[in-house]
Amino acid sequence: MLSQRIRRQLAPMLTKQTYLLQAQWIKPQANKGQKGFFSVTLADTDNPNMAIDAMIWEPAVIRKVLEQGQQFGHDLLSRDSRVEVVVEATLGYWANKNTIYVLIHQLSTIGMLGLRQQQREAALRTLKEEGLLTRNASLPWPRFPLRIGIIGKQGSDAVHDILNVLHSSPYRFETTIFHTAVQGVGAIPGLLKAFQDVAAHTAPLDVIVMSRGGGNEIDLVAFDTLDVARAVATASKPVLTGLGHHLDRSICDEVAAKALSTPTAAGQHLVSHLDRIRECLFTTHATLHAHTRHTLLEWTHALTLTRHALWERARTTIEAHATASQHAHERFQRALRDRLEASYQQGRTLRYGLTASLTQALSQLSMGYAFTLVRLHTAGLSRVDIIKGAITAFVQALTLSDPQHLLARGYAYVLDNQGRMVTSRRTVMAGAQLHIHIQDGRIIATTLHTEPSHE
Repeated sequence: MLSQRIRRQLAPMLTKQTYLLQAQWIKPQANKGQKGFFSVTLADTDNPNMAIDAMIWEPAVIRKVLEQGQQFGHDLLSRDSRVEVVVEATLGYWANKNTIYVLIHQLSTIGMLGLRQQQREAALRTLKEEGLLTRNASLPWPRFPLRIGIIGKQGSDAVHDILNVLHSSPYRFETTIFHTAVQGVGAIPGLLKAFQDVAAHTAPLDVIVMSRGGGNEIDLVAFDTLDVARAVATASKPVLTGLGHHLDRSICDEVAAKALSTPTAAGQHLVSHLDRIRECLFTTHATLHAHTRHTLLEWTHALTLTRHALWERARTTIEAHATASQHAHERFQRALRDRLEASYQQGRTLRYGLTASLTQALSQLSMGYAFTLVRLHTAGLSRVDIIKGAITAFVQALTLSDPQHLLARGYAYVLDNQGRMVTSRRTVMAGAQLHIHIQDGRIIATTLHTEPSHE
């Protein structure tokens, strides 16, 4: 009912008047259902942000328009077709979708490539000249991409789809969202600011994901600009794009490390990468386990054979050495017995000779010793008499040197109170106590004064 009321309000505009429209032919698509209609986006030649959907309902008109395109050298059914056209059309209203559309009746002319396609190709040439087309793709892909930076609109379906895929996987992804608009007027500066934020982000990142939900052709304008593509190409980490379109590739898709059709596909790509690594690790583990087990079995068998061989060789060697040792022992015993017998005979002969020699030598020595003892005894007696005389004279001299003989003659000697001999008056002070020793005792005296000698 609402659509019908809108149709009645728009009826004055929906006349059968035919217009000549000059526009860019973008994103054509033939419907394969029962209706078999044909749809295409017509964008303004000067401003590709302005566009309107166009339809061709009649199969005959569809064939005629496509044939006209072939005559001009263009495949108007190709999704990569971006040409400037002039069409004869009227306005129509699609009640089911509640939208106004352009109903194409005839293709007039096909001109040069559209403005947007020209800008796109110029941007690609610039990136190629700067060596940026493959720069991001040449960055080393991280072995375990678990720290993910997501550039997209916070809370959007695209970001939600990526987070849902990552967090429902068995891996512990760490995600950081860099919020920005992905379409409209603020999309381009927002995307550039997001890449600046990624470069200034302190926490390390492994992969950057650009996400955008589904939309029409015009919504991809921001991702076809040179500045945004250059930011993708010069990013320090590999960039995945999931821009929500299945058939078209933006410039950002061309310069990114990997271009996926949707945000969900981008998330699944990361999960699949880790799945392959895990499968590879499991396979490698199983292979190593089997190889190690096989190698251990081979080594065990080889060691068993080696042990038996070594045991046999050792036993043979020990037996041979035992036999050789026994023979050597027997030879040594025989040689030792013969040597001992010979030495015994030599010893007996030498003993007899030594006994005779010693007997004769002792006899001669006994005679010599006897004469020597007689001489020594005689000389000793004379020497003893001389020594006795000297000792007697020494004893007499020692007796005469005894102080008692001097004391008997009237002499005396004086000691101080400390028992020291007094030999000078200068060592005696007035009042000092002296001990005077005489023949029959001692006299204890006190000094009054001292006088020098009066010779």
